[in-house]
Amino acid sequence: MITWNEEKIIETAIKSTVGLADEVVVVDTGSEDGTVELAKKLGCVVETGADRYHKAQSRNRAMELATGDWVVILDCDEQIADPKGLRKFLETADKDGYLIELHYKDKNGKTTLQFPQMRIWKKGT
Repeated sequence: MITWNEEKIIETAIKSTVGLADEVVVVDTGSEDGTVELAKKLGCVVETGADRYHKAQSRNRAMELATGDWVVILDCDEQIADPKGLRKFLETADKDGYLIELHYKDKNGKTTLQFPQMRIWKKGT
């Protein structure tokens, strides 16, 4: 997860990984709020000093820091709907990567946009 001033929303994203992730890696790009402290408090591996204008470089650094077998990309304004189900699926997975169906919803919970995106793969793939 790459961050910049995400204090108000990061906790929900991190908590949505419970049951899936053995670790959550956060690469911060210069937050001036309590993002870094909150991520640390929630048990994340945190690195600071990344350049927020180079998102790919920051995301790649987060992947380098990850120690698990799988990488799951999650933005701070997103949540994993079924983290335990996803983990169970990955434990018997026969592919090196998967598209995840992203659903963006309005304040009433109605889906406004959905599309698949590569967000999960075996580390090193």
